[in-house]
Amino acid sequence: MSNNPSLDDIKSKIDIISLAESYGFEFEKPRGIRYRARVNLLRDEKTSSIDFFTDSQKYYDRGAGTGGDCIDLIQHMENISQAEAINK
Repeated sequence: MSNNPSLDDIKSKIDIISLAESYGFEFEKPRGIRYRARVNLLRDEKTSSIDFFTDSQKYYDRGAGTGGDCIDLIQHMENISQAEAINK
């Protein structure tokens, strides 16, 4: 049996809000489980349409119709592969 943590174990230990803040995201006042970013750092837009959710530890960009978890955010912010994001 391996002592290596599963991908789900890794994801469960990462707070999506703290991770996003480490990349420079700033948030409006939270509304329950939803944190709206003041500026969408993933793409240029006039009004930010990216939300982060503390219950699912995921984000969703309504304007682009994309989102994901902490691994996906690392991939997009650093333009790296999933394997590289997992290693980070």
